[in-house]
Amino acid sequence: MSSALDAEDRQLATTEHETAKTLLKSAAELCKQGFRDADALSHAVSEALKLLQRGWYEEVTAEELKAIKRAMVTGFRGIATHSGHWYNCANGHPFAIGECGMPMELARCPECSARIGGQSH
Repeated sequence: MSSALDAEDRQLATTEHETAKTLLKSAAELCKQGFRDADALSHAVSEALKLLQRGWYEEVTAEELKAIKRAMVTGFRGIATHSGHWYNCANGHPFAIGECGMPMELARCPECSARIGGQSH
C-alpha cells in the first residue's frame, strides 16, 4: 500500500491547511485586543502560522520515483548522456547528480536534511 496521499486526501489536506491559516490569522487579530495572556497566545499563534507557511513534504511513491527517473533519462539535455548517477543519502532517500559521476557540492537531502555531496571526486 502506498503511503502517498491520493487525490481526494490531498485536496482535503489542502483545504484543511487553508482553513487553519484563516482561523489562525483571525486569532492573531483577536490577540491585538489586549486581554490577559494575549502576548503568550499571540506568540503561539504566530509560531503555528510559521509552520503553516512552509510547504509540506509528501513521500514519493516507488511508481512516482520510477517515472521521475525515466523522465530524467529521456528528457531534453537531461541525464540522457548517461553521465549522471542516482545516489541515496545516509537515510536512504534518493537524489540525482548530473554531469559527472560524483557529487562535488555539499547540499542537504530535501527529505531529511542529511548532508549529501562532497568537495572532490
